[in-house]
Amino acid sequence: MQELRERLKTCSRIFMGKNKIMQLALGNTPETEAHPNLSRVAQKIVGYCGLLFTNEKKEYISKIISECEDDNYARAGFKATKTITLTAGPLEGFLPSQEPLLRSLGLPSLLKKGVIELQGNYTVCKEGEVLSPEQAKLVALLGEKMAKFHADIVCCWHDGVFEELITNDTSVPIPNYEELQNSD
Repeated sequence: MQELRERLKTCSRIFMGKNKIMQLALGNTPETEAHPNLSRVAQKIVGYCGLLFTNEKKEYISKIISECEDDNYARAGFKATKTITLTAGPLEGFLPSQEPLLRSLGLPSLLKKGVIELQGNYTVCKEGEVLSPEQAKLVALLGEKMAKFHADIVCCWHDGVFEELITNDTSVPIPNYEELQNSD
């Protein structure tokens, strides 16, 4: 996101915030919208999204956005892209002060002579399963990037004309972990 902001800073502004507030600023209904058809843009504000204000052509912005894709750490609610299993014994790459954190995240660990030891084999996550908050934190601590940052242009608005670019909205909001638990 920072790279995208940097590349667009001379010609554009990106606003991100609470969806309800961005919707309210644009106007939720034709009666409350700031300009004609802005309420249609407000209806598209769902999930992780932002508003991009620019004077540039749509093709130029699409090119810049498509070039700004990056690996990222998965959050709770994402599906694991691979299985991660840790074997019993010393855990490399962790400070002794991190042992209580690892234990609180579910790892059966113990601190022996300043070295964190895993008490048994432990599967952090399995491919295709939804990550819990604890699993997502462990995966990040292990340095595994299981997600990709990318942005999509869902719609455009210019001088009162609304254009929908993604009709079947593929940018699905990331579910809350509790909602996932209750849906099973």
